[in-house]
Amino acid sequence: MKFTKVCRKCKNEKSLDCFYKHANTRDLLRHECKDCLNKSSLKYYFNNKENLVEKRKDYHFQSNYGLSKEQVDNMKEAQENICPICLTVSKFVVDHDHKTGNVRGLICNSCNLAVAYLENNPGWADKAIAYLEKHGTPNENKQRKKAVEWSAIPPFTKIARRELQTKQG
Repeated sequence: MKFTKVCRKCKNEKSLDCFYKHANTRDLLRHECKDCLNKSSLKYYFNNKENLVEKRKDYHFQSNYGLSKEQVDNMKEAQENICPICLTVSKFVVDHDHKTGNVRGLICNSCNLAVAYLENNPGWADKAIAYLEKHGTPNENKQRKKAVEWSAIPPFTKIARRELQTKQG
């Protein structure tokens, strides 16, 4: 019985444990050794990285939420690429009801975590507000003033949105 095999790529004779298993070959082993296959896989990944990342995102949205890339892009555009809760430009995640699976919209990751916590812990927000009112910080008035000023800003125009995006990187 033969305990070695020649790799089709590097032409080196190697032990059988240097080859991955493959159900559709006569000897049930791949034709390329693990080293050659790993090198070619890495090369393929780096040459096609953007396409592979997009495909992975498309698959994620479709399999987890039943959304196509076009639907996600339309949702982003409808909210002007701004998180509807904190009004920042950020990477978005899909906010959905874990009980029903219904998609509520796109929000930033920080707001998604906060919404999930509030959803699972009713009454927590009131306790947090009471705590902050009791133990306010010296900067509290400045922060509240900024929040009020920010909420009074009319919906973003395209120019203002672009300026905000370039400032945040």
